[in-house]
Amino acid sequence: MAREDLQKIVDKFEADAQFRAALRKDPRAAVTAAGFKLSDSEMQALIKAPWNRTDSQLIQLAKGSLGGRLTTEAGGPARTDFW
Repeated sequence: MAREDLQKIVDKFEADAQFRAALRKDPRAAVTAAGFKLSDSEMQALIKAPWNRTDSQLIQLAKGSLGGRLTTEAGGPARTDFW
């Protein structure tokens, strides 16, 4: 998934209370219903997110990951631990 698409998920999480609740309940269903397409590894990372944290903490974690650390040092594939 492109970095921009990951940013869209984070933006929706931040702005949409219903999406936040759905994502916490069933990440796979919430992402699919919202029209996002994640790879298997990205979906697994999302499912394994530390959902016991507050919304603010999760947003900070995600934004920190999007702050330039989504690719390998060699510019390789995007990391999937964005939560």
